[in-house]
Amino acid sequence: MLLVLSVLIEVEPITTAVTNSLRVTCQPGNHKTVVDEKLMKQLEPLKGKSYPVDDGHEFSYTIGICKEVDTVGHPNAGVTQYSKEKKNITVVGLISEAQIKGGTNWLMLEYKGGSPYPHSCNREKRQATLMFVCDPTKTDPNQPGLRIVEENKDKTKDCYYLFEIGTNAVCTKSPFVTFGLSAGSIFCIICFTLLGVYLIGGFLYQRFVIGAKGFEQIPNYEFWQDFGNLQSDGCNLICRSGSRQSARSYKGIGDDQLGTVEDELDDRDDHLLPM
Repeated sequence: MLLVLSVLIEVEPITTAVTNSLRVTCQPGNHKTVVDEKLMKQLEPLKGKSYPVDDGHEFSYTIGICKEVDTVGHPNAGVTQYSKEKKNITVVGLISEAQIKGGTNWLMLEYKGGSPYPHSCNREKRQATLMFVCDPTKTDPNQPGLRIVEENKDKTKDCYYLFEIGTNAVCTKSPFVTFGLSAGSIFCIICFTLLGVYLIGGFLYQRFVIGAKGFEQIPNYEFWQDFGNLQSDGCNLICRSGSRQSARSYKGIGDDQLGTVEDELDDRDDHLLPM
């Protein structure tokens, strides 16, 4: 009994060490760019996690997001395929040969360098394509929307396994835009507000305090009634350039005896008036 316990105590740390030794990384190769690093940041909520998925028939898969899914004989394996019939594991793609692409509301992570096809696809190495699509309802990184789309191997080259992963991690964040008012807009708002207060307040005062009726309820009605004349006088004062005729302030000698032309015309018309 003591021997069994001692064996269990020794084995448990070894199992934990194997689990913790799984690599959590993606290596886009020697030509990693700033774009690659930016796209990788979008996967941070999912990075380091692995997900099982079953095709419902012959195979089941384990998918790691920048994480090894099996270290026992398959180092750097990012996606593995388990055959229910043959009871064996096939490496579909390696995290050490990762490539990433992205656009609006989607991101594609490719794992290349998997186990070669035995007969089809010109015996080239397998590769897995993980297509991350925007799904605002999938907010839990532990439960993304995962499904197997297809295994395309009816070609001579570039065969692939396609998996679709729905997550909100790749959804484009809408920028927060603030709309401010210009100084002119604020000035107009203030002017119209004051005008409204003046008209409404003046109307109420004229009607209920003064007891005015009709147009007299308009505040400062006399001023507004004569407003057009005031504008005309102001325009005449500012815009007219000619001199204005003024009445003579003195009379010449004998003007009162000689009279004026207007007086003579008035005298000629006197006989036309009824007596």
